[in-house]
Amino acid sequence: MNELMIEAERAWKPEGVKRIVVEAPAGGCDPEVFPKGLPEHPSWADGVIRPWLELRAEPFKEARTSVNFEIIVSDPQDTTRLVREISKQLLHDLFGFAGIRGKLVGWHVKLKADYGLPSDFESRLAPKLAHLWDGLRRLPYTDEDIAVGVGQCVAFAVALGGDFRNSDSRHWERAAHHCLAKPVELEFGADDGSYSRGYASRAGLAAAIRPDILSYVADRWRETVGPERPRNPSDRMDPEKDF
Repeated sequence: MNELMIEAERAWKPEGVKRIVVEAPAGGCDPEVFPKGLPEHPSWADGVIRPWLELRAEPFKEARTSVNFEIIVSDPQDTTRLVREISKQLLHDLFGFAGIRGKLVGWHVKLKADYGLPSDFESRLAPKLAHLWDGLRRLPYTDEDIAVGVGQCVAFAVALGGDFRNSDSRHWERAAHHCLAKPVELEFGADDGSYSRGYASRAGLAAAIRPDILSYVADRWRETVGPERPRNPSDRMDPEKDF
Protein backbone atom coordinates (compact mmCIF):
# COMPACT_ATOMS: atom_id res chain seq x y z
CA MET A 1 0.00 0.00 0.00
CA ASN A 2 2.83 2.39 0.88
CA GLU A 3 4.54 1.76 -2.46
CA LEU A 4 1.32 2.51 -4.35
CA MET A 5 0.81 5.71 -2.35
CA ILE A 6 4.35 6.91 -3.04
CA GLU A 7 4.01 6.10 -6.74
CA ALA A 8 0.67 7.94 -6.95
CA GLU A 9 2.10 11.00 -5.21
CA ARG A 10 5.01 11.16 -7.65
CA ALA A 11 2.66 10.86 -10.61
CA TRP A 12 0.15 13.40 -9.28
CA LYS A 13 1.00 16.69 -11.00
CA PRO A 14 -2.26 18.59 -11.54
CA GLU A 15 -2.17 21.78 -13.56
CA GLY A 16 -2.57 25.08 -11.74
CA VAL A 17 -1.66 23.68 -8.33
CA LYS A 18 1.40 25.08 -6.61
CA ARG A 19 3.12 22.80 -4.14
CA ILE A 20 4.24 24.48 -0.92
CA VAL A 21 6.64 22.77 1.49
CA VAL A 22 6.75 24.14 5.05
CA GLU A 23 9.96 23.28 6.83
CA ALA A 24 9.96 22.77 10.58
CA PRO A 25 11.47 25.82 12.35
CA ALA A 26 14.73 25.60 14.26
CA GLY A 27 14.07 24.10 17.66
CA GLY A 28 11.03 22.22 16.38
CA CYS A 29 8.37 24.73 17.44
CA ASP A 30 6.76 27.89 16.09
CA PRO A 31 8.67 30.94 17.47
CA GLU A 32 5.45 32.99 17.38
CA VAL A 33 3.82 30.56 19.82
CA PHE A 34 6.97 29.74 21.81
CA PRO A 35 9.05 32.96 21.63
CA LYS A 36 11.71 31.63 24.01
CA GLY A 37 11.69 28.12 22.59
CA LEU A 38 10.60 24.94 24.36
CA PRO A 39 13.31 23.20 26.40
CA GLU A 40 13.57 19.45 26.39
CA HIS A 41 11.33 17.79 28.97
CA PRO A 42 13.17 15.55 31.50
CA SER A 43 11.25 12.54 30.15
CA TRP A 44 13.21 12.91 26.87
CA ALA A 45 16.64 12.79 28.51
CA ASP A 46 19.02 10.24 26.96
CA GLY A 47 19.10 8.04 30.03
CA VAL A 48 15.31 7.91 30.20
CA ILE A 49 14.56 7.08 26.58
CA ARG A 50 17.45 4.65 26.07
CA PRO A 51 15.49 1.61 27.37
CA TRP A 52 12.77 2.41 24.81
CA LEU A 53 15.22 2.47 21.91
CA GLU A 54 17.89 -0.11 22.66
CA LEU A 55 16.45 -3.62 22.74
CA ARG A 56 18.87 -6.49 23.06
CA ALA A 57 18.81 -9.28 20.50
CA GLU A 58 16.33 -11.99 21.47
CA PRO A 59 17.00 -15.52 20.15
CA PHE A 60 13.75 -17.22 19.24
CA LYS A 61 14.71 -20.42 21.04
CA GLU A 62 15.04 -18.49 24.31
CA ALA A 63 11.69 -16.73 23.89
CA ARG A 64 9.72 -19.90 23.16
CA THR A 65 7.59 -21.19 25.99
CA SER A 66 4.76 -23.62 26.61
CA VAL A 67 2.78 -21.06 28.63
CA ASN A 68 -0.80 -20.65 27.44
CA PHE A 69 -2.93 -18.08 29.21
CA GLU A 70 -6.72 -18.26 29.25
CA ILE A 71 -8.78 -15.08 29.62
CA ILE A 72 -12.31 -15.45 30.96
CA VAL A 73 -14.79 -12.93 29.51
CA SER A 74 -17.86 -12.20 31.63
CA ASP A 75 -20.41 -9.39 31.23
CA PRO A 76 -18.74 -7.73 28.21
CA GLN A 77 -21.23 -4.83 28.27
CA ASP A 78 -19.60 -3.40 31.40
CA THR A 79 -16.24 -2.50 29.85
CA THR A 80 -14.80 -0.91 33.01
CA ARG A 81 -15.44 -4.08 34.99
CA LEU A 82 -14.22 -6.28 32.14
CA VAL A 83 -10.88 -4.44 31.87
CA ARG A 84 -10.45 -4.52 35.65
CA GLU A 85 -11.16 -8.26 35.89
CA ILE A 86 -8.80 -9.17 33.04
CA SER A 87 -6.07 -6.94 34.49
CA LYS A 88 -6.35 -8.72 37.83
CA GLN A 89 -6.22 -12.09 36.08
CA LEU A 90 -2.96 -11.21 34.36
CA LEU A 91 -1.30 -9.61 37.37
CA HIS A 92 -2.19 -12.54 39.62
CA ASP A 93 -1.79 -15.52 37.29
CA LEU A 94 0.58 -14.53 34.46
CA PHE A 95 3.07 -12.04 35.82
CA GLY A 96 3.82 -14.40 38.66
CA PHE A 97 5.91 -16.50 36.27
CA ALA A 98 9.57 -15.53 36.61
CA GLY A 99 10.91 -13.85 33.47
CA ILE A 100 7.57 -14.14 31.66
CA ARG A 101 8.08 -10.82 29.89
CA GLY A 102 11.02 -12.37 28.10
CA LYS A 103 8.78 -15.12 26.70
CA LEU A 104 6.16 -15.64 24.02
CA VAL A 105 2.75 -16.54 25.37
CA GLY A 106 -0.15 -18.42 23.83
CA TRP A 107 -3.52 -16.73 24.32
CA HIS A 108 -6.97 -18.25 24.66
CA VAL A 109 -10.23 -16.41 25.27
CA LYS A 110 -13.18 -18.14 26.91
CA LEU A 111 -16.67 -16.63 26.89
CA LYS A 112 -18.80 -17.47 29.93
CA ALA A 113 -22.03 -17.24 27.93
CA ASP A 114 -23.38 -16.59 24.44
CA TYR A 115 -23.01 -12.85 24.00
CA GLY A 116 -24.02 -12.79 20.34
CA LEU A 117 -20.42 -12.81 19.16
CA PRO A 118 -19.22 -14.82 16.12
CA SER A 119 -18.49 -18.50 16.75
CA ASP A 120 -14.83 -17.92 15.83
CA PHE A 121 -14.47 -14.79 18.00
CA GLU A 122 -11.97 -16.47 20.29
CA SER A 123 -9.71 -17.60 17.45
CA ARG A 124 -9.92 -14.16 15.82
CA LEU A 125 -8.87 -12.38 19.00
CA ALA A 126 -6.00 -14.66 20.04
CA PRO A 127 -3.50 -13.42 17.39
CA LYS A 128 -4.37 -9.80 18.25
CA LEU A 129 -3.44 -10.45 21.87
CA ALA A 130 -0.23 -12.21 20.84
CA HIS A 131 0.72 -9.22 18.67
CA LEU A 132 -0.03 -6.80 21.52
CA TRP A 133 1.91 -8.83 24.10
CA ASP A 134 4.91 -9.20 21.82
CA GLY A 135 4.93 -5.47 21.10
CA LEU A 136 4.76 -4.36 24.73
CA ARG A 137 6.50 -6.98 26.85
CA ARG A 138 10.10 -5.89 26.10
CA LEU A 139 9.48 -2.17 26.48
CA PRO A 140 9.73 -0.47 29.90
CA TYR A 141 6.00 -0.45 30.58
CA THR A 142 4.90 -1.54 34.05
CA ASP A 143 3.15 -4.88 34.46
CA GLU A 144 0.03 -2.92 35.34
CA ASP A 145 0.21 -0.95 32.06
CA ILE A 146 0.40 -4.13 30.01
CA ALA A 147 -2.35 -5.84 31.99
CA VAL A 148 -4.73 -2.93 31.43
CA GLY A 149 -3.73 -2.79 27.76
CA VAL A 150 -4.62 -6.44 27.25
CA GLY A 151 -7.91 -5.92 29.08
CA GLN A 152 -8.73 -2.91 26.92
CA CYS A 153 -7.88 -4.90 23.79
CA VAL A 154 -10.40 -7.58 24.76
CA ALA A 155 -13.04 -4.95 25.58
CA PHE A 156 -12.49 -3.25 22.21
CA ALA A 157 -12.71 -6.57 20.38
CA VAL A 158 -16.05 -7.28 22.08
CA ALA A 159 -17.31 -3.78 21.20
CA LEU A 160 -16.34 -4.45 17.57
CA GLY A 161 -18.32 -7.67 17.67
CA GLY A 162 -15.20 -9.51 16.52
CA ASP A 163 -15.39 -7.73 13.15
CA PHE A 164 -11.82 -6.49 12.73
CA ARG A 165 -11.94 -6.18 8.94
CA ASN A 166 -14.79 -3.68 8.70
CA SER A 167 -13.27 -0.51 7.23
CA ASP A 168 -16.27 1.70 8.04
CA SER A 169 -14.96 4.43 10.37
CA ARG A 170 -18.33 4.56 12.15
CA HIS A 171 -17.90 0.91 13.15
CA TRP A 172 -14.65 1.74 14.95
CA GLU A 173 -15.96 5.00 16.39
CA ARG A 174 -18.90 3.22 18.00
CA ALA A 175 -16.51 0.73 19.61
CA ALA A 176 -14.27 3.55 20.84
CA HIS A 177 -17.24 5.35 22.41
CA HIS A 178 -18.21 2.09 24.13
CA CYS A 179 -14.75 1.63 25.65
CA LEU A 180 -13.40 5.15 26.22
CA ALA A 181 -14.69 8.35 27.78
CA LYS A 182 -15.06 10.99 25.04
CA PRO A 183 -12.65 9.33 22.57
CA VAL A 184 -10.43 11.27 20.17
CA GLU A 185 -8.98 9.69 17.03
CA LEU A 186 -5.20 10.07 16.73
CA GLU A 187 -2.82 9.30 13.89
CA PHE A 188 0.95 9.29 13.59
CA GLY A 189 2.20 9.43 10.01
CA ALA A 190 5.46 9.53 8.09
CA ASP A 191 6.54 10.87 4.71
CA ASP A 192 6.55 7.38 3.18
CA GLY A 193 2.79 7.05 3.72
CA SER A 194 3.03 4.72 6.71
CA TYR A 195 0.82 5.52 9.68
CA SER A 196 -0.54 4.26 12.96
CA ARG A 197 -4.07 5.18 13.97
CA GLY A 198 -5.98 4.70 17.19
CA TYR A 199 -8.16 6.28 19.88
CA ALA A 200 -7.55 7.90 23.24
CA SER A 201 -9.91 9.50 25.71
CA ARG A 202 -10.03 13.29 25.66
CA ALA A 203 -9.03 13.50 29.34
CA GLY A 204 -6.24 10.96 28.88
CA LEU A 205 -4.83 12.92 25.94
CA ALA A 206 -4.95 16.18 27.91
CA ALA A 207 -3.16 14.48 30.81
CA ALA A 208 -0.29 13.55 28.46
CA ILE A 209 0.54 17.21 27.75
CA ARG A 210 3.53 18.39 29.75
CA PRO A 211 2.25 20.41 32.73
CA ASP A 212 4.68 23.31 32.27
CA ILE A 213 3.92 23.98 28.60
CA LEU A 214 1.88 27.16 29.19
CA SER A 215 4.82 28.82 30.92
CA TYR A 216 6.59 28.90 27.54
CA VAL A 217 3.61 29.96 25.41
CA ALA A 218 3.13 33.57 24.29
CA ASP A 219 0.20 35.27 26.06
CA ARG A 220 -1.96 35.60 22.95
CA TRP A 221 -1.74 31.84 22.30
CA ARG A 222 -2.35 30.51 25.80
CA GLU A 223 -6.08 30.01 25.45
CA THR A 224 -5.61 28.19 22.13
CA VAL A 225 -2.74 25.96 23.21
CA GLY A 226 -3.89 25.34 26.78
CA PRO A 227 -5.05 21.73 27.38
CA GLU A 228 -8.71 21.13 28.04
CA ARG A 229 -9.36 20.46 31.72
CA PRO A 230 -12.21 18.43 33.23
CA ARG A 231 -15.15 20.72 33.89
CA ASN A 232 -17.06 18.46 36.29
CA PRO A 233 -16.41 15.24 38.25
CA SER A 234 -18.05 13.07 35.58
CA ASP A 235 -15.43 14.20 33.04
CA ARG A 236 -12.46 13.16 35.15
CA MET A 237 -10.17 10.43 33.88
CA ASP A 238 -10.98 6.82 34.64
CA PRO A 239 -7.68 4.85 34.86
CA GLU A 240 -9.22 1.77 33.22
CA LYS A 241 -11.41 3.39 30.57
CA ASP A 242 -8.89 6.08 29.62
CA PHE A 243 -5.82 3.85 29.15
